[in-house]
Amino acid sequence: MSEKVITILHVDDHPMVLKGMKALVETFDNIKIVASVNDSFQAMEYLKNNEVDLVFSDISFTRCKWFRFGETYS
Repeated sequence: MSEKVITILHVDDHPMVLKGMKALVETFDNIKIVASVNDSFQAMEYLKNNEVDLVFSDISFTRCKWFRFGETYS
């Protein structure tokens, strides 16, 4: 029986962080970053049509703060 793969939406506006996290996650067989986006607006758009197990995110963005995202997405 195979393990369930944990799916992640990675949200960060720093390209180096996105790249580094992708490299780290690729070392695990049961974790997969299914999408990487640059801000919470893009995250909301992605989540309208896709499900993930985990959102891994920076909490400080120029355009929108995550507490606003939480209010909208809840």
